[in-house]
Amino acid sequence: MDVEGIEPSVAEFCGPAPTSSTPILGREFLPALPNKEYNARVMLKSRSKYNAGVIDFPSRWSVYCFVSPRGENVIRDWLKREKVPAAQQADFQMKIQLLESGGPHYVPGFITETPVAKDVYKAKIKGNKGWMQLRPLLCKGPWIMDREFTFLIGAIEKDRVLLPKDCKERAQENRRILLADQSRRRHEGVV
Repeated sequence: MDVEGIEPSVAEFCGPAPTSSTPILGREFLPALPNKEYNARVMLKSRSKYNAGVIDFPSRWSVYCFVSPRGENVIRDWLKREKVPAAQQADFQMKIQLLESGGPHYVPGFITETPVAKDVYKAKIKGNKGWMQLRPLLCKGPWIMDREFTFLIGAIEKDRVLLPKDCKERAQENRRILLADQSRRRHEGVV
């Protein structure tokens, strides 16, 4: 393969074409370039019909956490206060990362489709026997409604009732505060 006919800036990014001295492993001809550069060159030189096996992730989603007036992540504080096991916290963080990488359809059942209060939804982090059923409340957006979520407050579900009892109202209040002051959220993990 060569990079003739490609803009110089792209050719510089792709690096030199493999030579006969490029190592051969097994029956495959592997160029002596990092995979990212090799893949970029292959994509540039091939037609779209040959890229059927290439995974193209949609644009990134953003997940934020509401912060207290002291600047502390309210979800992280809630997890510490409730003494949530590390394994359950890791499961929560993993679901957030999947949500960020591909959106809500990558984590089916994580966020309810119907709101629990006006503009407020609940996330479901199931626990093993004896663990709490975490149900942090969040909103879409509130600025880019189709590409971001903001966790507003922590809640637990017990016997199909969200605790604390005023969590829905507090989540709505946190959303109102957030709409007035965009600095009251931060893009960071919960662990």
